[in-house]
Amino acid sequence: MPSIFAVGDVTDRVQLTPVAIREGQAFADTFFGSKQHRVDYGCIPSAVFSHPPLAGVGLTEGAARNKLGAIKTYTSDFRAMKNVLAGRNERSLYKLVVDEGTDQIVGIHMIGPDAPEILQAAAIAVKAKLKKADFDETIALHPTMAEELVLMR
Repeated sequence: MPSIFAVGDVTDRVQLTPVAIREGQAFADTFFGSKQHRVDYGCIPSAVFSHPPLAGVGLTEGAARNKLGAIKTYTSDFRAMKNVLAGRNERSLYKLVVDEGTDQIVGIHMIGPDAPEILQAAAIAVKAKLKKADFDETIALHPTMAEELVLMR
């Protein structure tokens, strides 16, 4: 029916509340406003709120290799300073997936405490098509777990 529109779970796309909200905003802006908005389904951050939590955005290493060919990955397996000082063995794993030809960060993936909180801000880098060099030039905020993203070489 030309007069019926749908967003969210009934559209057989990504079934997440923030995606449905963004689809609704894009529809309203396009249909009732003067802006033409589209939803970027290729840059949706996700998280699993387990122990430890997992979070990721953009392409996985395998998907990037299949799509782009030459990629670089940067990984870090570390123990946060707060765990070192407390004598806890809990570790975190971070991975940056980078298009080797353009230096663009195409994926960020992490496992560890606060990974979803850190990833929400890091997802901006993937959406904005920032380069690994942009991360390398960013001064670390010490001592935080997020600083590891700008220290991977």
